[in-house]
Amino acid sequence: MGRVEVPVRRQADLQLSERCALHFAILECQSVRRVLYPLCLTPILAGCASMAGPNCDLRRPPKDSGVNQLEGRFVFIYPRALASDYSGCQTMWGDDGRKWYVLRVRDGRPAELTIDIAETGEKRQQGVYDETQLMKGDADICPGLGALKRAGGLPVIPQEREPAVPAEADLRGK
Repeated sequence: MGRVEVPVRRQADLQLSERCALHFAILECQSVRRVLYPLCLTPILAGCASMAGPNCDLRRPPKDSGVNQLEGRFVFIYPRALASDYSGCQTMWGDDGRKWYVLRVRDGRPAELTIDIAETGEKRQQGVYDETQLMKGDADICPGLGALKRAGGLPVIPQEREPAVPAEADLRGK
């Protein structure tokens, strides 16, 4: 049987994607799986599961989503506000029902933003943030870290100033 080379690094130093890749590499090796699975994979799997986080797998905007208008179209944002220690996703759906923006947040800090507005003709964009700035992604498309922090995530109009959404266009809670 071939030997699986795994660099010696503390699990905390591994990026989430590396921990998941390590998980699948270990699962491929039958003899290693019998020995290491009970000992090592539980913390690794916990990290993989946390990639999704609260609100990351929502298909439609919940009833209490915020609403904005963007170039005459309705957009729905959930959650409306992010706690200072929030970890999970904040999503903006277009009135076509698709996720236009998904902001992943870790410990209250924006970590990753996926932009996928097919109608603009632009390809899907991904922005990755560290604790101080946009590290990866097109700065002309991805908002700066400061803008996301000032807005508290994706911008949401205060509820009392939200536009009225006609019933046939309101995707919340459907």
